[in-house]
Amino acid sequence: MTKPLPTCEACPLFLAPGPVNASGPEDAKIMFVGEAPGEVEVNYPNYKPERMKPFIGGSGRILYALCKNAGIFRDETRVVNVVRCRPPDNRTPTHVEIQACAPLLIKEIEECNPNVIIALGETALNLLTPKKGISTYRGIATKGFQDRKVFPTWHPAFIMRMQHNWGFAVHDLIRAKAESEFPEIRRVPFEIIRQADYTTTLSDCMSDIRGSGTCTFDFETTGLSAKSSEIRMCGFTGRPDKAYVYDWTVGAQQLLEKVFADPKIEVCGQNILAFDMPFAEDKGVKIDWTGKIFDLMVAFHLCNSSYGQTTIGEQRKSGSWQGGRGTEKDLAFIASLHTDMEYWKGKEEYKSDLYTVCGKDVIGTSRAAYNTENGIRLELKNQDMEDLYYKHVLPVHMPLRRMHQRGFKIHTDRAARWSIIMEREAEQLEKALQDGLGNPSLNLNSPKQMMHLFYETLKLPIQYTKDTKTHKLRPTANAEAIATLASLSPDNAILGTVVDIRHLKKLNSTYVIPALRAGVIHPNFGVSKASNGRFNSQNPNVQNVPEDMRDMWIPTRPYHNEC
Repeated sequence: MTKPLPTCEACPLFLAPGPVNASGPEDAKIMFVGEAPGEVEVNYPNYKPERMKPFIGGSGRILYALCKNAGIFRDETRVVNVVRCRPPDNRTPTHVEIQACAPLLIKEIEECNPNVIIALGETALNLLTPKKGISTYRGIATKGFQDRKVFPTWHPAFIMRMQHNWGFAVHDLIRAKAESEFPEIRRVPFEIIRQADYTTTLSDCMSDIRGSGTCTFDFETTGLSAKSSEIRMCGFTGRPDKAYVYDWTVGAQQLLEKVFADPKIEVCGQNILAFDMPFAEDKGVKIDWTGKIFDLMVAFHLCNSSYGQTTIGEQRKSGSWQGGRGTEKDLAFIASLHTDMEYWKGKEEYKSDLYTVCGKDVIGTSRAAYNTENGIRLELKNQDMEDLYYKHVLPVHMPLRRMHQRGFKIHTDRAARWSIIMEREAEQLEKALQDGLGNPSLNLNSPKQMMHLFYETLKLPIQYTKDTKTHKLRPTANAEAIATLASLSPDNAILGTVVDIRHLKKLNSTYVIPALRAGVIHPNFGVSKASNGRFNSQNPNVQNVPEDMRDMWIPTRPYHNEC
């Protein structure tokens, strides 16, 4: 084991394996900053300090494979970690450890003076900038330590676990390489004109729209349901550097209707086919569903569907809290790939200046859609999918809209029967589980009791989740953890019973009880979720209703019984 540096005596990792010092040219234009050395880095054969380098293990192989794809050469970059000794059990370095090692990193940065510092992962991002959330801020250069240009992206270890993001990680590094040619941050400027009354700038707004032949619009609403929410304002743009944001008035509505009525104008927006257009129609806006419409999210899905799928629909339409397993499709993520706009969709921004958020929404959407270098419109063309979008995907949205409006009528007697059956079966299984474990007070809705059962009684592998406030990992017994444990221990009868009980309660609360209350259900249908191109539904997802339970639906036509 190598001896720690003399300056490290105050560090809690003083006796930990290491240090692993920086490697690469001292005057490199690109500096990579990771988190901490791994086991391979500190256990290099014969423990020769001169051969112990950052990123020579599994994460290093991924990093340099990504670099090779992006045209970055390893021997031309400076590579270092936030801390130089390995924390026990490969845990995240503590604040004290990071602060103890920070002077060494500062010295490295000042001596190397790179044009861009690539922050690999959350720890590097938090140290080099005031920002938190690597997935939120990755892909766009930002101002960081000593006003230097920092380019955040995912840590290679994350890409090892989430391999569908490989192409996007390469895209990030290609951008970072371009950023390394100059030290300053360069962005394409834009202007947001904010007015309560649309009349004074109507002619300028329409001139921009007619000049480009496109109109990108976006609503800011008080909620997600048109029946219980209102439109607060609407943003318009016909060019990538100027947006007009108006309070929602009769005049603003007429402006939107005029845009939809003009066959020469292509109407563009993020998720407008599933949200903005139906919302507007429910509010009495005249919408032409047969016109030229470019939905950025739908088109992005077509170009990137092979990377996976994401959770949409039940979360905020604006996208800040949208995401899931697979490729994300919210506006912030798409804009990070196709524009130079830094993240603008945080909760504080929504609270402090909604006009600016709305203006940036339409600017970001317009640029991501129509950027002449890498816009989604160009991607569709390059992938030979323009006909697929305009002739096949786009026309189905009007029938899907009618399906949502018509909904499914519910046979209330049959729905009530299913509710009683599932409640009784869940109660019987829960009673049997309590008796078998000798714990009559066992509560399956208690995370604390479930974690005790899984991790202390059954000795199952502990599952973790990231705390949204501290960003630290903590044990969890959430639905995802239970699904993972079930896949790891398929023969565990106790765990299987817990899964069965939760499944019955989920079916009842998701599909049966809401249907009983309403007498009819109105699922939302779309085409931008499933990677295999099929239709998807949500609120609720009627495609997941077990076949035998579908007898509670009343067919609209008698012959539908034969389908």
